[in-house]
Amino acid sequence: MAATTHPVGVSLVIEGRDAARTGRGAALRKAAGLSQSDLAAALARSASCVSRWEAGQRLPSHEAARSYAMVLRGIAEDLAGLEGGA
Repeated sequence: MAATTHPVGVSLVIEGRDAARTGRGAALRKAAGLSQSDLAAALARSASCVSRWEAGQRLPSHEAARSYAMVLRGIAEDLAGLEGGA
């Protein structure tokens, strides 16, 4: 069976919502030493909005999920670089 491919925007929405739902976003944020307020500022959202995502009370909108996924990718890359000694 062929893998389903999604346009980049849709893939980022799925990735962002998955990160919120599974707690991956909160784990990456904490590993980077960022507060919910720090992350919210990077996303142009409120800290309470990020808190609701991380608590599983809400999922980010399409636009917010794309932004969330992109910021989390950057955090993950930064963390990987630190672990790799770069």
